[in-house]
Amino acid sequence: MERADDVLQTLEAMYEEDPENVTAMSVAKRLQLERSTASRYLNELVKAGKIEKKRGRPVKYRPLSEDTVNVEPVNALTANIPMIGATESLEEVIEKGLAALLYPSSPLHLLLSGETGAGKSFLAETIYDIAVQHHNLDPKTPFVTFNCADYAQNPELLVGQIFGIKKGAFTGATQDEFGLVAKADGGVLFLDEIHRLPSSGQEMLFSLIDKGVYRRLGEATLDRHATVTIIGATTEAIERSLLDTLLRRFSFKLRIPSLRERTVDERSEFIHYFLAQESHKMGRQIALDREAYNRFLRYRCSGNIGQLKSDIQIACAQAFLRFMNGGTQVIVKPADLPDYVRPEAEDVPKVYENTYLEIASDVPNGKAGNARKMPTIYERLLTKRDQLGEADANELDHELRQEVNRYISQLVQRSEEHLHLNNWGQYIDEDITATLRGEADEIRKQEGFDVNLNQIFVLSLHIQAYRDRILSEEPIRFFPEIGRTEAKYHRAAKMLATALRDKNNLLLPEEEITLLAHLFVPHSEAFDRSASITVLITSLGECTASSMSDVANHLLGSPVTVSLDRPLTAPVEQTKAYLEKVIRKQPHSEGLLILTDIDLPEELKNVLTSAAQPYKLIPNVHLNMVTEAGRKVMTPHYTLEGISEELQALNPGEHVAGNQSVLQNKPRFIATVCFTGERTASFLKHWIEQSLSFDDQDVVIEAVQIDPVARNTDRIYEIMEVYSMIAIVGTVPVHVGNVPFIPAWEVLRDEKSSRLYDIVLSTRPEAVTPAEANSYEPVQFAEVLDLIMKGLTEIVEKLDVSLYISVLKQHIHSLRQHFRWDPEREIGIMMHLGMLTDRVLMEQQTGLVYTSESRRIDIHSLALPAGDLHLWNLVLAALEEANSVHYPNDAAAEMTALSQPATVLEST
Repeated sequence: MERADDVLQTLEAMYEEDPENVTAMSVAKRLQLERSTASRYLNELVKAGKIEKKRGRPVKYRPLSEDTVNVEPVNALTANIPMIGATESLEEVIEKGLAALLYPSSPLHLLLSGETGAGKSFLAETIYDIAVQHHNLDPKTPFVTFNCADYAQNPELLVGQIFGIKKGAFTGATQDEFGLVAKADGGVLFLDEIHRLPSSGQEMLFSLIDKGVYRRLGEATLDRHATVTIIGATTEAIERSLLDTLLRRFSFKLRIPSLRERTVDERSEFIHYFLAQESHKMGRQIALDREAYNRFLRYRCSGNIGQLKSDIQIACAQAFLRFMNGGTQVIVKPADLPDYVRPEAEDVPKVYENTYLEIASDVPNGKAGNARKMPTIYERLLTKRDQLGEADANELDHELRQEVNRYISQLVQRSEEHLHLNNWGQYIDEDITATLRGEADEIRKQEGFDVNLNQIFVLSLHIQAYRDRILSEEPIRFFPEIGRTEAKYHRAAKMLATALRDKNNLLLPEEEITLLAHLFVPHSEAFDRSASITVLITSLGECTASSMSDVANHLLGSPVTVSLDRPLTAPVEQTKAYLEKVIRKQPHSEGLLILTDIDLPEELKNVLTSAAQPYKLIPNVHLNMVTEAGRKVMTPHYTLEGISEELQALNPGEHVAGNQSVLQNKPRFIATVCFTGERTASFLKHWIEQSLSFDDQDVVIEAVQIDPVARNTDRIYEIMEVYSMIAIVGTVPVHVGNVPFIPAWEVLRDEKSSRLYDIVLSTRPEAVTPAEANSYEPVQFAEVLDLIMKGLTEIVEKLDVSLYISVLKQHIHSLRQHFRWDPEREIGIMMHLGMLTDRVLMEQQTGLVYTSESRRIDIHSLALPAGDLHLWNLVLAALEEANSVHYPNDAAAEMTALSQPATVLEST
């Protein structure tokens, strides 16, 4: 603090000389410092309570004597907040926020507004933390956060998440559920994107704020009580997005300024903060050229804090590359900055005594709000240099430059996304979009065709959906066989798959790669869009149609249907407008297939009649009909007329001779499958049989053996000649048309909340429509061993499952890191190994050979990685020692073969 003490003494002397002109600029000149450096020391002194700021332009300072300290308690608190701008542009906002939370009788409700990325949620948490640390809020006071945008597509469920759900409120609501209001009772509930609440939800929130009373979703008479302070946040204009009754209940309405409204000093602090972060990442001190600093300080940064950080990272990456190629210091120069970083304002003061600003590698204490986290490039550059080894200087420079260019491209495109496509982030993870955009340039260079923005968006959405299914452990549904595209598109898909594997740890099966190739094909070359059919479900009621549509899309794994709810109170004109909008969105559709509960009003029929495209109207809709419609639309060569005839066969009141429904005439069938033996499949069969209700005793369940390499499904297709296959359950995904695959873990964990339960329910002869699709908690790695123990305990005869699990615990991490399995596949592999161990124990103890468990994999024909074999040999050796078992000589090869991705096995 020696330098800070000098600044304090200088300020005190200057204040005695001229109390009206003590500014950061004047202090900097007196001490021959950069203005930003002087400003930083002054802010430290403000936070220490030794000086104070006077608002205005420019900001002025004055020393605080002992008798002036702590005159304004709330004001003093803001001086110690570790947040950039806490004593400048955010000071008034923070003061009012603290005043609201610290109001004597009870806290007052707050509404925060501002642009995306301005720091609303961060500010809310900061105010709460300060109130806890420095005042009378109990540290145990709950602070519950919730983003209403997460459930914006399902208003009813959104309300249920906040207020709770009563058992029986909808199908699948098997127990009472506490809402966030109950969890936040006595504390603070922060509702981000509060404008997403439907009107009914806003009215319920009004009652909670006004009277402290609320009801769970589905409750008609029971009043519940809670004392909750609401902090809402919105990016919308509050007057247009919230009901007046609710808006009036927020005592303080605070607007968070954007970066362009922050002071020059604050922007300077952000620049130092982000540079210090980069310095810390690379482990080297950074020097900032004075002109580069001036540009960062003065350019128009439309993307707020996130764009400023991104631009600084780009510049640091370029400077680091120059350092690696023989530089003596990492110096950020003007040439390193993106082209658009050009100063606009000429009135920003410049004070430069030195050529460079030195940036310390330790990150300042001040927080930079909730700016988006960006990836690092430095380790990638160092790794690339190590990989190139003895490459000549030209090749080294070229390769490193390529690495930086790819990185820059990703960052710039992220900024563009934030500026122009800021809704992408609601649907797609940033790393997926970055990989797509990075590979688009490589594909253009190598394959000679462009990948436009629309294709990138479509590809990103598809890959995101695939990742979500992996992470949530939903079964991966394989698409029907589709023909190969032109070779260049398949090569592009292979390139993208490789990039996703290397950069995103996402391994795509061959079926997905083939589908990606089709997504690369431009619309002009793709299949004729005129062959598409739009499926619209419409029904009276608030959410009947949308619920059926959601469940069907969920079961099919693709959003193939759209919905039109027709509340009894909704004006016909409103419904007409929506129907016209649906038709306009499908200008090249072969037709519109409308599934409705009752016949449509004449006004809506007139809309259909006036449209240029044909339509078919089928009444008495139910979930079975919706699902079948979705399946048929996804299948090539089906016509609107053909689908209409087959769907009417599902409707007893509209029966069409000669078009019997498959589901009506054939018994339902569930196949259980496993890797090489039948014991897991038999166990799953027994497990499912025990869980079926009396209404589903017609379902036939049989264990079917599937080769995990060849994936030969002839037996299943034979079964489908006689039965209606509604699901396949097992440890290995099986590709059989549109039949859903259910992973074993989902059934083991809770059969009554699995997807299988939904499917069985919806395929009954008199189909039952779930009001909501079951909400599945993704299986976590922490659950894997418990689920394996649960399954093996029901199957094995000789194996000590607890001992087996204890050995796995010692090796599971190394196996997981090496093979990068998802939890679902890990369960299948480890259950197979447990059954293999049990089988070997039985053979050793009885002398019998259990041929039904004999392996179906020709491991001798496979080229297996030596590293994989070595790892499995270590694991098997540990199991042999613990279980006194002797595995066959090829056991490690068998486990290695089963551990390979399907695409690797099928290509050998």
